[in-house]
This record gives sequence, C-alpha cells and structure tokens, in this order.
Amino acid sequence: VTSLCFASNKTRILSGGLDKRINVFRVDTGDFELIYSMKTAAPVLTLSLAENDECMAFGMTNLLSIYRRRPKEKINPIAIDSNERAKNKAIVGDSKSRTRFSSSKVKQRERGGEIEKIELTAPILDKISLGKLDNLIRTKKYRLAVDCMFSTWKNFHKEHPDIVTAAFEQLRLRNQLHQVLVDRDEKSLVQIIQFLRHNLFDNLYFDTLYDVTNTLISIYGEENVRPKVAKVFKALKMDINSEIRLHASLAKTSGALDLLIKTSIFAQREQDDKNEEPIFGDVLITPILFSMNPDEEKEEPKQENMETA
Repeated sequence: VTSLCFASNKTRILSGGLDKRINVFRVDTGDFELIYSMKTAAPVLTLSLAENDECMAFGMTNLLSIYRRRPKEKINPIAIDSNERAKNKAIVGDSKSRTRFSSSKVKQRERGGEIEKIELTAPILDKISLGKLDNLIRTKKYRLAVDCMFSTWKNFHKEHPDIVTAAFEQLRLRNQLHQVLVDRDEKSLVQIIQFLRHNLFDNLYFDTLYDVTNTLISIYGEENVRPKVAKVFKALKMDINSEIRLHASLAKTSGALDLLIKTSIFAQREQDDKNEEPIFGDVLITPILFSMNPDEEKEEPKQENMETA
C-alpha cells in the first residue's frame, strides 16, 4: 500500500498500492469490509480525493488518471394522460435533454511504430455489470451466487463467461474462492471444471481463472472424487499440459526467429561496410629518407658537381 485517503465524511477509506488496485473499505461499521475494488493500468504511487467526492486522482509510474463522478441526468417530465400515468408509475425523461459524456481517446506511438489507440481505464472485468449476482455478493451470499451461475440458471455459464469470470474475480478479491468451491456436488463441480477447460486460456480471463483452478486442485487434489469428476479433472490436466507444450514450442520458434533476424542484420551491415566508398580516398604513405650523419649531407653536393662536370 502506497497511499490512503478518507471519503464520504470519513465513512470510507481508499487505498492504492503496487498491486495495481484501488480498494474502498467501510470504516463506519468497524469491520473494514471491502465494498469496491478496481484495477489500474500501473502501480499506484499516490492517491487523492476531492472533499465532495466528486473527483479522484491517482498517479502511477508514468501516468496520471483522473476520475469524475458521473453527473445526474436532467429529467423533464412528459405530459401524459391520466390513464397512461396510472399505467406508467415512473416519470419518463426526455432523451434530448440528457447530456452525454464521451471518454477522451488516448493515442500513443512507440519509437519506430505507428500511432495506436490505447485504453487507460480499468480492464474489462471491472467494467462488467453483474446484475443479480452483484446483490448476492454484496449481501455475502457467495455460495448462492455460484449455485445460480452453474445450477439454478440454465446454461448461464456457457452464454455469459465474462459475467461468470467477473463474479469469480469479486470472490477472489474477498478471499472466498475456497469457501464457495469446497463441498460441491458432482453436477456443479463438473460444470465448473468444464467452464475452466473452455475459458482458462483466454487472455482476459486467465489471471482470475488460474486462481480458481489452483483452489480446485488444492481442495480436491488429494480426495477420492467420483469417476465423472476424476475424468474431467484428467481432461483439464491434459489441456494444461498441451498449452504448456504449445508455449514452449512458441518460445523456441521465437528464439530461432530472433537469431535469424540478428544474423541477417549483422550480415547486411558487413556488406554495407564493404560497399561503402571512402570519402577522402585511399591513404598513401610516402617514406622520406634522411640521415643523422652531417658529413653525408655535405658530401652529396660534391658528387652532384662532379657528375655535372
């Protein structure tokens, strides 16, 4: 933890740290319950909040991020008949009067590269709305939330893997993975393992589902499970080994390509050095004869005079 600050009249406390997270804890009840958590693009070094809680700013290694509270939408009541008002108990707002705010687009360009749009906000799992699952998690009905995803709501985990992973992420932050996965019945346990087989190696879900897989293995790895559960566990193990072999092969291929590229660059530089024409021409060294004996210098003119005569 690198920074702390109070919020909401000192009923909440915000913390930022090197784990790339900003957490919100409840302090008015004395239990310091984690009520919200968000990811950041880099480790948080400093954090500050406005007195009215309307603006939050935090600094990272090379980034500054500023969050503002979404303003309330202006609602204009529409004149409707009494019969319609009786049917529609809520007042409908005029869509034209609502102010829309679009987030600014950030672009970056690395040396020698092209300009690309980047996302500086939190990753996708923190943006997903959990719907009814959010109410269950907030009321600490953790096991019921998992039951709904894999048993009560038919095919929910197949149709909404992003929501299921986001719910697991919230359970992981609350250290509740072991509690919700222990003592599972055969049907729900098989469905959870099958869900991991289909989504574990997705880049968006890997960090969260990796912890879920480790928790499952630690719970049921040494227990005598039923044959159907053992079968899907074995299939999951084979999938993991296959993925490891694939990454090892990709690493070897990447190393070989790097070696070929560097060798080609070195050969090209040598060829360019050979073909390069010198700017000042060749260097010529002409020797100059001289003698340290002064008598020889005096005799040389006499010999020349004799030859002339």
